[in-house]
This record gives sequence, C-alpha cells and structure tokens, in this order.
Amino acid sequence: MGLEALKQQGKELSLDEVLFFLYRDGTFPRVVDVAVRGIRDGRTFIWIRPSEHAYVSDLTHTWNTPAGMGPFKSIGLMLPDPIWKRPRPLSTLDLKDAGEKWE
Repeated sequence: MGLEALKQQGKELSLDEVLFFLYRDGTFPRVVDVAVRGIRDGRTFIWIRPSEHAYVSDLTHTWNTPAGMGPFKSIGLMLPDPIWKRPRPLSTLDLKDAGEKWE
C-alpha cells in the first residue's frame, strides 16, 4: 500500500503500518481516499490518502457512504496515462502492466 500523507509518499507499507498512521489515540480521519494503482506478483497496490479534516472518534462523523464503509471513500483506479488510453474495458492485464512500475 502507499500512504500519500504523513511523510510516507512513495513508500510501500503493510496494512498494519498504514493503520498505525491512520488511527491515533482512538481517532481516525473523517475521509480516507482509496484507489487501486495496479497488481504485481499477486499483490494489489493501493493508494491511500487521509483527508485534511480534523480526526474524529465517531463513525457517524465520517464519510460512511455507503453506510458501513466508515471513512473509506473509493475513488477507483489511478493508472498511468498510457494505460488509460487503451481500449475499454480495462482488464486484469492492464492492472498488471500498471503494477510493473512498482518494485
């Protein structure tokens, strides 16, 4: 995963490492943008960015759309421009090509 905040840009992090940055003292971001960047060797590369809103401790104060999602807001795919220019629909191969840039 890639956390695009808190001085973690460009680093590959585990889920536990990302959660360490997102959840602080019983609070969490009001909105967390999430996007798929690609796949490689059976791993999915995810881009995550917490909003700049104040952290909250109550799920009812988060994005939570649809209900039950909490702060996580899916923004879809974030792929290199050449892949977006390919014919649609995009395929798993397109996601693998995007993942090849990740080491």
